[in-house]
Amino acid sequence: MEQLFKAMRDTVPQDAAVDDGGGEAMFTSLFDQELADRAPAQWHHGLGSAIVRALGPHATPPEYR
Repeated sequence: MEQLFKAMRDTVPQDAAVDDGGGEAMFTSLFDQELADRAPAQWHHGLGSAIVRALGPHATPPEYR
């Protein structure tokens, strides 16, 4: 899960003008670790079901609706 959050965060453009000496990177890394620990408890039916619910009707191909 932590790798998933890190990969998602890596897709967000970073502001090159802001350099805090690595503090933000450390914070986000720790935050991702905490999210990774807590997130699975929120998914009552697993990651696959959470993704299907999030996508709603777009998750089912038209031929199966």
